[in-house]
Amino acid sequence: VRFTFSEIEALLGRPLPASAHKFSAWWGNESSRKAGHTQARAWLLAGFEARVSLKQRAVEFHRP
Repeated sequence: VRFTFSEIEALLGRPLPASAHKFSAWWGNESSRKAGHTQARAWLLAGFEARVSLKQRAVEFHRP
């Protein structure tokens, strides 16, 4: 499933953090506490991985 950043922000009812718009690492599929990517834990636990395009301002969630 593919979402633009704007679509995600509309679903959340608030903006994504600035780092989500600037750094592809924010969308990384690493959920360790050490890495600080706690947001990734949610999509990984749901069985998805993320592929982001900062240029297109969109993310695709897919099952590996």
